[in-house]
Formats: sequence, structure tokens, C-alpha cells
Amino acid sequence: MCRGFLPLALMVLILLEAHGQILTPLDIPVVKADKQLQYPFAGGMSAPQFSEIDLDNDGQKDLFVFDRNGNVVSTYLNKGTKGTINYSYAPEYISLFPNIHTWCLLHDFNGDGIEDIFKAPDVLGVAGIEIWRGSRENGRLKFTKIKNPSFPADVLTYRINGSLTNIYVSIVDILGIYDLDNDGDTDILTFEPDGSYLYSYVNKAVENGFGRDTFVMEFSDRCYGKFIENQFNEQITLSTNSANCANFFDNRKGDRHTGSTITPFDADCDGDVDLLLGDVSGEYLTFLKNGSNTAEAWFTDKDDRWPSADTSVRIQSFPAAFLIDANNDGYKDVVVASNESNSNQNVNNVWLYLHQGDSCTGNYTLATKNFLIEEMLHFGTGCHPAIVDVNNDGLSDIVVGSNGIAQAGVLRQNRLFLLLNEGTSTQPRFSLENEDFLQLSKLTTNFSRLAPCSGDIDGDGDQDLFVGNSNGTLMFFRNDNFQFNLISTEYQNIFVGPNSSPVLYDFDQDGLLDFIIGESNNSLNFYKNKGTKTQAIFDEFSDTAPNSENVGKIFDKNNFATQNGSPEIFKTKDEAYILMGYNSDSLSLYRINGPNPETPFTLLKKNVLPEKLGRRLNPATGDLNNDGKMDIIVGNERGGLSFYTSDIEMEDVITDIPKLNKEEIEIFPVPADDFIFIINSKNKGSYKVFDTTGRLQTQGNYDADFRISVQSLNNGVYYLLLESEGLAFRKTFSIIR
Repeated sequence: MCRGFLPLALMVLILLEAHGQILTPLDIPVVKADKQLQYPFAGGMSAPQFSEIDLDNDGQKDLFVFDRNGNVVSTYLNKGTKGTINYSYAPEYISLFPNIHTWCLLHDFNGDGIEDIFKAPDVLGVAGIEIWRGSRENGRLKFTKIKNPSFPADVLTYRINGSLTNIYVSIVDILGIYDLDNDGDTDILTFEPDGSYLYSYVNKAVENGFGRDTFVMEFSDRCYGKFIENQFNEQITLSTNSANCANFFDNRKGDRHTGSTITPFDADCDGDVDLLLGDVSGEYLTFLKNGSNTAEAWFTDKDDRWPSADTSVRIQSFPAAFLIDANNDGYKDVVVASNESNSNQNVNNVWLYLHQGDSCTGNYTLATKNFLIEEMLHFGTGCHPAIVDVNNDGLSDIVVGSNGIAQAGVLRQNRLFLLLNEGTSTQPRFSLENEDFLQLSKLTTNFSRLAPCSGDIDGDGDQDLFVGNSNGTLMFFRNDNFQFNLISTEYQNIFVGPNSSPVLYDFDQDGLLDFIIGESNNSLNFYKNKGTKTQAIFDEFSDTAPNSENVGKIFDKNNFATQNGSPEIFKTKDEAYILMGYNSDSLSLYRINGPNPETPFTLLKKNVLPEKLGRRLNPATGDLNNDGKMDIIVGNERGGLSFYTSDIEMEDVITDIPKLNKEEIEIFPVPADDFIFIINSKNKGSYKVFDTTGRLQTQGNYDADFRISVQSLNNGVYYLLLESEGLAFRKTFSIIR
């Protein structure tokens, strides 16, 4: 006997209470340019900050990456050998780290071999340094915040005029952490609030008889290195005198564009401190060489197009440099990325320079502009997926929208991307087939924030495509014999406000697909389809009944965190649910309580995600591997995707029963025309044919070998369900005439 359905509302609540989450990662192979990606669903990178740490206690330094865009941590195990680069994505270590925002660097300040965390303070509004001490417990990393009971916030402090004050670090800067005076403890470099002078703070713990695990900070130099940075741009002026700070000749006044990145290191093995500097207004790195032969720094030479001996860094905007040994040769290499959350460069945006030579005085050469990103799916920023069968082969493909491709010297290009499913119905395998699907980059209208969705809006049996955008309209691509043709960039004059994010769903259960559209301004809009199955008609005004600007009553108009709502609706046999992504890092699950758009939704869980993916999350749902369970793809602002599966049973699926042996069943022709023939020599039973929306189209009984007439069905994709003696078989087929 076939088991009945457990109502999804009850099942979801049981899952949430028992496990705290309903999603687990789903691993599906992805090919790009004939190469299988190692970690396609690592989520992209936008403004990453790199540090080394031994995650798995194997004696080899792995990678910790914090992305300012969305405040996301990712971790990678180092599988390389000497002279080779080989990192594997290892998200199981992410939970070891505390909540982090704005900036974060790892540095072993106490010399125990375990990196400690230097980060922006938990207390918002405090521009300082919070430190977490690293340790191991049963071989597993553990971090403990260092308290400062003498100060209102747990931050690094120093005394000035007898009072404690925090060491200032601008929230947009990257500070320098280094042993400046070679005494074995950790010192700090950071720009003063105006941003022109580099301050140094030295740790006097060792000099005062304490160990390296103590901080006794003193303000040391208000013009470290004797240089000054221009108030208006990235220009550096060096001093001609080791005793005096440089000055601007023109003494211009004005507001400083605060923003600098600092990377201290000994570039030439002479025992002093050299610097790599990035500036918020620039796209190059400046190298400052320390020419002092004393403990006091004095930068006497500069390279404002580092490395001028090779391909110079050029990243728009605000480059930051980080030191790691990427190829395991014992020398530090340099990774450069933007420190800007909304950078003007979102592809070719993580540059790796390898150290060349057998001594630390070697040169640096550019190895790649896509370090780590080259092994993942990355679509610029603002990634928005939709599951669509674009070629009518019965397999789920993925169309991905983005916020445009931005890079130095090139106008931003707004694109859709196509991931074509080249696998099977049970073992999907995606290939990045087209990086400008439907050639949206050639449109003269400036659309960004592309948000695709699909549905059969004209009743011809195939999936049409709609694309929301930054202008708040809907672009309509009609599917004509499996070719998507642009019909309108302002479909039926629908306008909801910036960043429209549509989904098609028969909300009022009248047999017609309606629109549910998210947008930037805390509204979830309902547009009722007042037409027919073959000719949809929508009123253009969302505030006029039966349309609604607040379907489900889920929004507080003044809540910034819930702006840029991105809906996705899924069904089981008995219930309908909506997933909502927002400005924040939450993906919320609601139950839809009936066909009335004025009836409030029920919040089941504020965030269903098992890990932090960043901000502006965009979900898409489907059954990618035909196991009857809902799969979820989540796009994020960093430009990448994450894949998950769940225990939620999709609509019109029978599960938990033995399956017919697929080798005993043959279906032909593929694609079908007027009939489908089934060869099934051992069984008798019943059959059902559903369309892609889950509606029953035809049903009946069958003998061992039989045929089903599909003459009355339109071209498109359908699902065949066979049942026999408690067994079931599911098959996708298409009709093409």
C-alpha cells in the first residue's frame, strides 16, 4: 500500500523542532569551460580578507577568508605540496569562529602556534580592535574573547594623559599587525581619523617583564615612516629627512576621504618594516621601502604601481593586500582584493602574486586574477537563480541573474547566465553554457539587479521567462518552440518600485498564474491574473483591489533589514509556503494561509539556513535530482550560489515506497508526438500524467505494454507516474510537434 502524505505544516514544524534546520548541502557537479569546478557552490567573493590558520591541526596552514560584503566567513583546507596550490572548500570549520563584521585578520600574538582573531568590535560604533585568543580543545580550534574590564568595550586600549582610550581603527580600513620593534610581541599600525598620518602603537609587554600573551600598548609615533597621504587621493609624499614628517607643498584644505589598507612586511630581508598601501580612491597598490637603519621607520622610496616589474595591481576600487604562502614554498605570496563592499570590480577581482626566487628578496609575479574564485560559480554580484527547463528536455536548468559585470575600464554589463543540465533526471550535472543568455548586455535600457522567474503564462505547455530588474518593471521573454523571444521590457506596465523580484503562482487558486513580486521598499505585491490560460491580463496598479501591496502582511515598512524582498513559493499536496530573502542574512519560511492575499502568512522560522551566506539572499526551489524532496538554490550579494536539499516532500510525489525497476520499463518516442508507448512486461497498474505546475492532465489503467494518447496536450514538459502493487515509477517526458 502507498503511504499517505504527512501534512507539510506538521512535517516542517517537526523538522524544525527536532533538528533546528531543514536544509543540508547538496553536492552537484558543475563544469565550466570543459573543467569540473572543485567547489562551485562556495558562494563567490566580493571583498575578501585572507588569513592563514591551521584548521584541521595537521601542521599545514589553511585559509580563513572573511568577506566584508555580507560579513561572511569561508574556510579552505590546504591540500597542496611544496610548489603547488591546492585548496579545498571546508565549510565545516566556519562555525568555529565568532560573529564577525566589517574586518577581520588572524595573527598569532602570543607565539603558541595558533592564530588569534583581530576584528572589529562587537559593540557597534566603537572604532577599535577586539581580540579573541585561539586555543585547541581536544585538537579542535576554540576562540575566547579577551575582556577589558577597565574600559566600556572589550577593545585594545592605551593610556593618554592618564586615561584609557581605544586604539582607533576606521571601520573602512584594514590595519597593520606586526612586530615593529623586533621585541617579539605584537604592535599596531593604523591611520589617524583624518586618514593622512600613519600612527604606530607598540606593545611594551616584554619590556615590562610580561609574556607575549599580554598587551601593554603605548602610542609611539604620530607619523610612522615620516610620509603623508594626500587628503584627496592616493598620492604619497615622502620626507627627505628621517627626523621630520613630510608636508604637502600646497597645504590644501578639505575633507579627507578616509580609507586605507596597510600590509606591513619585510620585503628585502633587512630586518625593518616595509609597507603595501591601498587607498579608497585608488586602484593601485603603493609599496613603501624602509630606508632607516634604526628602530625608527623612514620610508625613502616608493613604487606607486606595485609591482612595477610585473603586471601592476589594478583593482577598482580600494585594493587591499594579504600575505599567505599559497604554493607552500616557504615564502609569503600576496593576495590582492577590493576592500569595498560594493566594488566597481566584481570579476577578475582576487589577484594572486607568487613570490619568485629562493630568498625573501625575490620578485612577485601575477599568477591569476581569480584566486579561489576560478573553482566556484561566480556571477559578479547580486546573484539571483531560477530553475527553468530552457530546452524542453525534461531536465531542470538554472538561469542566473546578477547585478551586472563590472571591471576596470569596461562599462558595467547586465547579464543572465545559463547553467544547462547535461546529466539525468536523478543525477544532474550542470555546465555553464552561456554567460550572456538572451544577450541582455546588448539592451540599450540600463537594467541591473536581474531577477528571473518562469511559468507557462500563455498556456502552450512550455515555460516562459520573466525578469525583474532595478527599474521595478518586468521583462517578458515568450517561449516560442523553445526559443525565448523578448516581447516587452515593461510587461503590461507593471511597476512595483526598484529591484522587482517576481514569482509566478496561482495564489487565488482560480487556475491562472498570478504574480507575487518583491521589491526594495518593504512591499510584497500581489497581481491577480484576470485573463485566461492563454491570455493573461493584469491591472498595472498594485494598490488597487484585487491587487495588493502587502500580501501576507509580513512587512514593517520602516525595517531596513527586510528591504529588497525576494520571494519563492513552493507547494506540497496540502500546503503552500513562501521563502523570503532580504537585505539581511536571513532566509525566512512562512506558511501561506489560503487564497486571500489579505490573510497574514504564518512565520515558521526566521532563518532556515544552516550557515551564514551573506546579505540579499535570493532563493529558488525545485526537485533537481527527482528524489521527491525539495532542493533549494540560494544566490547572494557576493555573486555566488549555494545548493541545499531538504526532507520536505514536493507536491504530487509519493515517497517512502519501493520503486519499480527502471530497467524493466521503456518509454518512447523521446520526445513524444501524439502518443507515448510504455514497455513494461511484468506489471499492471494505473498511470497519471501531470504538467509542470502539478496539475493532473490525464489518468487511466495500463497492462504490461500499452500506449497513452497525449494528442490533447500542448508542447511542453510532463511527468508520468506509474503505480503497481505498491510500487511506483516517475518519469519526465516532453512533447514536441
